[in-house]
Amino acid sequence: ASFATEERLDHPLRALWQPKIEHPAGNWARPGEAEVEFVVHKSGQVVLAETVAATDPALGAIAENAVQRWVFAQPTAQGKPVLVRVDKTVDFPDE
Repeated sequence: ASFATEERLDHPLRALWQPKIEHPAGNWARPGEAEVEFVVHKSGQVVLAETVAATDPALGAIAENAVQRWVFAQPTAQGKPVLVRVDKTVDFPDE
């Protein structure tokens, strides 16, 4: 399958459902981030989410699991539904 990039879309990706990503349970005091690469299917569902890098493996797993539940409006390029590869950094600020 070929993938479009966000730059080639007719309109920017629009999240329909994107709940806030929570810090890990317990006494998590460290800020951090996780970079997740994923594909938005023609239906708007996220598929093939994978952590590319994370300051802590636990943050990578949390970010990846959350991203897999996100839903977007159908992505199109030149008026046709497309698969879109996305690279997103998820921040976990100090709480």
